[in-house]
Amino acid sequence: MRAIVDTVSDCIITIDSNANINSFNPAAEYIFGYKQSEVINKNVKMLMPSPFKDKHDSYVSNFVETGIGNIIGSKDAMAIKREGLGERKDGSVFPIEISIGVSNLADGKMFTGVVRDISKQKQIEQLKRNFVSSVSHELRTPLTAIKGSFGLITSNQFNLQINEQAQSLLDITERNISRLSNLINDLLDFKKLESDMLEFKFSPILVSDILEDGVSMNQHYATESKIVLKLADDIISGHVNADNIRIAQVMSNLLSNAAKFSPHGGQVIVGAIRRDRMIRFYVEDKGPGIPEEFRDRIFDRFTQADGSDQKKQGGTGLGMAISKAIIEKHQGVIGFTTELGKGSTFFFDLPILKVS
Repeated sequence: MRAIVDTVSDCIITIDSNANINSFNPAAEYIFGYKQSEVINKNVKMLMPSPFKDKHDSYVSNFVETGIGNIIGSKDAMAIKREGLGERKDGSVFPIEISIGVSNLADGKMFTGVVRDISKQKQIEQLKRNFVSSVSHELRTPLTAIKGSFGLITSNQFNLQINEQAQSLLDITERNISRLSNLINDLLDFKKLESDMLEFKFSPILVSDILEDGVSMNQHYATESKIVLKLADDIISGHVNADNIRIAQVMSNLLSNAAKFSPHGGQVIVGAIRRDRMIRFYVEDKGPGIPEEFRDRIFDRFTQADGSDQKKQGGTGLGMAISKAIIEKHQGVIGFTTELGKGSTFFFDLPILKVS
């Protein structure tokens, strides 16, 4: 066991019930800059910056007394990974990923912490964010001008004589400009969500308006995929407190995905039902269903199904992650049900608003 602990690349530290360090492997020496002899029998909070070190002893004692902790896993549960900050011997602070497990020994509890320095990962993530933001902004300005110009041409503002073949090419170009614009907007919206800078303007909205607007504004997906978008037979009454633009964005994401995976000639049903104090909006398709291995990653960022259908349609892989963030800002939840070979139903629940 000592040979294993001494040769792994992860920092492994054990502490006792008083939060004193019992062991400190070579990887920990390398990451934190201390020799084992400098830390043994000293409080582990010496490896933490403020304000974490100021509260650490109370966290450990509370867990010893109650068995409840936010970071420390229970004896029978797998340790949960968390992100935090560490402090090296030279005083420098760096981001870490940490998981802490607990074992019951004859003379008390032993806590085992596995720590990874994630400085490089964080730097790479920041570089990616900066790159995406820069490219997206640089693309948006000329694309807006192109989109406006094409709008003037296709609406025949200049009384141009355009034959049928040319009109078809213009329509294709305009659709692809809109698709590119949506991709850029996804990237910018996701950056704003990460920075908590996406603005929301809430107001009472009729359930029926959300459903009807969703169908009417997304008919182009039905046309492109040769399917039918249809409202459910029973349109319930009621209001929700929502940002109309953002909820329309969520509906568009759900409907575009349903259209992509629906068979030609199929139907996508859009509706809403009451569930206790919530209203559930749903989009139901008759597509192939979602593979088991992909279901727990549906709402992850930059995630797409591995099927060839999705690859043909393209996308940023951000739509569902953005939708989840938007619904959570509305104090709601988003989810789905699916069955292979029979289809999927995506839904989001919003609190019912009482309007006087």
